Amino acid sequence: MATGIHRTLCFAGFFFLSNDELLEILSETTDPKLVQSHLKKCFEGIAKLEFISELEITGMISSEKETVPFTDPIDPAKAKGMVGKWFLEVEHMMLRSVRDVIQGGLEQYREVPRKK
Repeated sequence: MATGIHRTLCFAGFFFLSNDELLEILSETTDPKLVQSHLKKCFEGIAKLEFISELEITGMISSEKETVPFTDPIDPAKAKGMVGKWFLEVEHMMLRSVRDVIQGGLEQYREVPRKK
């Protein structure tokens, strides 16, 4: 029982899911692509995650199809079945990647003509 509680309490976004949705997410430990339908409730503005063939997560995609590549890929398999753990990694990488994109834009702002 303690393991199930730990899984749900480590990622705050799980509190916005129904019990059925949470059980579905927690049961999909072998294929992280199967949780895509629940991402909108867990992460604001994120519709899908971008995967490469080895099931590494390489970016995030909004409902408007805007894509932000992750600074570093995330390997959900390293979480050893703890979905909440790799969801936390996704959350941290989202923030880091957006910060990196903004920083890159600020650096290029002075160098690139405004029309480009």
